[in-house]
Amino acid sequence: MTAKKQSHPPESQHSTIQLIDADDPAILLEQCQASLRGYLISLTANMQDVDDLLQETNHYLVEHLDQFEQGSHFKAWAFSVARYCILAQQRDRSRSRISYMEDATIELLANSAIDRLPGEDERIHTLRHCIQKLAPGERSLVRQVYIDKKSLTHIAENLGRSANALHKTISRIRQALRVCIEQHITRH
Repeated sequence: MTAKKQSHPPESQHSTIQLIDADDPAILLEQCQASLRGYLISLTANMQDVDDLLQETNHYLVEHLDQFEQGSHFKAWAFSVARYCILAQQRDRSRSRISYMEDATIELLANSAIDRLPGEDERIHTLRHCIQKLAPGERSLVRQVYIDKKSLTHIAENLGRSANALHKTISRIRQALRVCIEQHITRH
């Protein structure tokens, strides 16, 4: 499960934008984990259930990666598998005395989440596009704060700046990204 890194000029070596083999289902599975977790959260109320269902869904997907049709929408397939895992869990629980969501409710919520998929991919693409438009130092700062999860205090110390000044810089970067995204969405 390795990704091919895109070559960049030296100042942007640490960019998080990578080229991947779009036909590799294992990479697609790895990339959709956050969305899959969010999808499961939207359909279940118990976080323990989410963890169990995510594990069960991933197990099924890994065991059946060879059945994925190249060129089709991997995330939609993964969400469909997750929906069936939820329905199986509901079926098993219906045998007990505890009442859970009706299958029709799960189907309605599942279809609603799947309808939002294309928009989610477009938003991610737009965000990546807008991040690439930032200056290299700004991209580095975004990476440190949002990808590396470093504290503003830590980054400020390393840069020899105050945390307050860094906070203002991050706020300006976020505003610039917001404007870029809104303009991109308006044009398309």
